[in-house]
Amino acid sequence: MKIGSTSTKIPKPKIPSSESDEIHCKTRETVTGSTISDTGLCYFSILVRFWRETVKALPSWGSSLRFSVRDFKIWIFLNIIINGNQSSKVVKLVSSKRRKFNVPPSPLLKLPLIGHLYLLTPPLYRTLARLSTKYGPVFSLQAGTRLVVVVSSSSAAEECFTKNDTVFANRPRLIIGKYIGYNYTTLVGSPYGDHWRNLRRLCALEIFSTNRLNNFQPIRQHEIKFLVHRVFHSSGDNPVELKSKFFQMSYNIIMRMVAGKRYYGEEVDTEEANHFRELVEEVITYGGASNPADFMPAIFKLFFRSIEKNLARIGKKMDAVLKRLIDEHRRDKSRNTMIDHLLSLQESQPEYYTDQIIKGIILVSLVSSLLRLPLYVAIIENVSFT
Repeated sequence: MKIGSTSTKIPKPKIPSSESDEIHCKTRETVTGSTISDTGLCYFSILVRFWRETVKALPSWGSSLRFSVRDFKIWIFLNIIINGNQSSKVVKLVSSKRRKFNVPPSPLLKLPLIGHLYLLTPPLYRTLARLSTKYGPVFSLQAGTRLVVVVSSSSAAEECFTKNDTVFANRPRLIIGKYIGYNYTTLVGSPYGDHWRNLRRLCALEIFSTNRLNNFQPIRQHEIKFLVHRVFHSSGDNPVELKSKFFQMSYNIIMRMVAGKRYYGEEVDTEEANHFRELVEEVITYGGASNPADFMPAIFKLFFRSIEKNLARIGKKMDAVLKRLIDEHRRDKSRNTMIDHLLSLQESQPEYYTDQIIKGIILVSLVSSLLRLPLYVAIIENVSFT
């Protein structure tokens, strides 16, 4: 090999081929007690032996020898293998077997990184119905790094949520729960355990009980009458679009129950209301759709950080809005709202009913209602009054 104007003769590494250098490819026991065999370890040992002879010849090549980056990484990796302390860890890594689960049947063609995501074409319900006719009422899909089990049978669904309800009680850790859901501490994002059971008991007995909801009946009656009045006066000879009006009515009911304020409607045009509406639109954008970062986190954390940054920004804004609402009700306790009731519970048990717990309950009330609302108004999307 020529380097500059001089030539250096590279000694040929010695490849083990004689009987003295024969590599025994028998079953070996690792440090973990498991055994490894087959030709894979044999080829691995040949590679190590070959590179050992190459490393011995490196000093005679001179200090001016230039390696490529890839060759240097290979040399470092194999040099670690040769040096004794790390060899057992490498053998353990090579010999480890992936844990196999007894999963339902799935499509055979599973692409690297994305798995079966290429099969999920819109409309999604038709795609899943077509797959269920081929693979049965219960089948699995590899959605990136997440294993998804699709259940399309009523009997299987009943078994999942009655006999095995505790097994299916946990929620997947989605990226939105980290930044907007207070690091998976809300009712919809926290794992199944004591904290989740306490939140569920609080919401069932204190927040959404029959008595509490009956106390808010005048609010619902007033908003319904207000909607009918607006539709009656704006109909005339022109059709009336009802989807947005039902959205505004429903969300005004929720906000009046939670904080005693109206944020939607043509008559509401304040800076606070406009900021809140813009923030809600952003939350709907990320919370009402699947984020690619939830299924391929490694790729998006390395190359596409915009989703994570936007969620962190929205989470800070939403936290500031909720904190301002709590501070207002802490100064004025004359209103009978959900926040006032939570603050009264905080006075009795301040160590549990912290501001973060209260903000999480309010956030669940707002966001969950937003995500369910399109289902309620879908049947009247194309209805008009003339």
